[in-house]
Amino acid sequence: MAYIKLCSECRSRSISASKEEWICPHCGTDLSDEPVFRQIKIKKNWWETEKSKNKKKKALA
Repeated sequence: MAYIKLCSECRSRSISASKEEWICPHCGTDLSDEPVFRQIKIKKNWWETEKSKNKKKKALA
């Protein structure tokens, strides 16, 4: 699971797998106390499914 927080200082989105210590990568503001804006579900072993999709595309070409 990944999480998105909105920076109250620069209004940029920041994505992280942790909800704990969180520093905005754009301006350096501490976002640890900011609420989570959105959760993103990440498929288990997503990199493996992407490799198999690419192999299928190459085989069809």
